[in-house]
Amino acid sequence: MSVVAGFMLRQLWLRITGRFYRFGYASVSFGKPLSLQAFQKANRKDTVKALGIEMMDRINAVMPVLPVPLVATVLLRHDTPILEEDLKAEVAALVASIDKAHVHLPRADVGYACEVGLRALVSRKICLATDAGYSLDPAHRNAARYYANSIERAISAHAA
Repeated sequence: MSVVAGFMLRQLWLRITGRFYRFGYASVSFGKPLSLQAFQKANRKDTVKALGIEMMDRINAVMPVLPVPLVATVLLRHDTPILEEDLKAEVAALVASIDKAHVHLPRADVGYACEVGLRALVSRKICLATDAGYSLDPAHRNAARYYANSIERAISAHAA
């Protein structure tokens, strides 16, 4: 109980002092339904493998693109720190290249989405903020890769 009470008091204090931020952004997308009966009739051989491929294609077609995966994708492309302005420009270019994907930007603003993504990654200690710019913490590079992987197929599908 003390942990829950402590968490609630901390959140209340952050709200009072104006330092509270949302926990993140989520999005739900629904794809086209799949009739398993019709699919099985159309795919007599290796049904399980074909079904797996079909389901992954359908999931990737509606996978939402959110701020944290966008920022993580750009940060993974750099071995040295990147300035916030440059990061925002690369995120904007990435969003423009996948314009047909389900991109969900808070306030419909790429710059703000970049700030949200950075704030989340820094608060989770995945990204380090220094005077030289932002870079991934080598110890948490796999966590950044996890986020980036959620939109990798959307990027590669729309980049082609």
